[in-house]
Amino acid sequence: MPPLDEGDLLYMPTSDPSISVTKARQVLQQTDKLLKTFPEVVSVYGKIGRADTATDPAPLDMIETVTRLQTDPSKWRTRKMHYFFSDWPRWITWPLRHTFWHDQRKITMEELVYGWSDHDGTDHPGMNAVVTMPGLANAWPMPIENRTNMLSTGIKTPVGIKIMGPDLKVLSDLAEKASTVMLTVNGTASAYPERSFGGYYMDISVNREQAARYGLTTGDVQDVISTALGG
Repeated sequence: MPPLDEGDLLYMPTSDPSISVTKARQVLQQTDKLLKTFPEVVSVYGKIGRADTATDPAPLDMIETVTRLQTDPSKWRTRKMHYFFSDWPRWITWPLRHTFWHDQRKITMEELVYGWSDHDGTDHPGMNAVVTMPGLANAWPMPIENRTNMLSTGIKTPVGIKIMGPDLKVLSDLAEKASTVMLTVNGTASAYPERSFGGYYMDISVNREQAARYGLTTGDVQDVISTALGG
């Protein structure tokens, strides 16, 4: 699909599958606050983990943050432009500056995400640089574009590599090698392999006979366990 400016952004970083609930919540809160510091952002709403539905089995290592942007162009920052005549006297370049080559222009969506550098060397970091943290691989799709990509290919980024085979360990090793190679390709912002291993799980089996002696059902015991582990 050709890119379409939908007016909003979807920030979708991926972390290690062994991340804890406490750390995942901390990362979500920190990234939300950092994104809200940009003047072009109206509101930020992040989600981590799965909702109480079987239709979206998202793990804790996948964050989805809807970032609503200003629809008023006057509230976007401007970027100072530099042309071949920028160092000429202003009285000479006045007709040029007020026709086709203006002194400033609104920043683009790409510059908002990845930042830009002025001609004098001043760097203006974008969203990607501000929310970059160790262990996170960032992705910045548009909301509708992302849903379309995930429904059609299962991959949430514009470019992805699928490796298929019967051995999960081999697939995991190949994915790691592929991501390392992709990071050397010019223009790659981030590359992250989907983890086949690394998640931590706790299996609890209820002793039904012992529970029955206390007048408890399996559901009663599981409710207590769920509250103790998840709050």
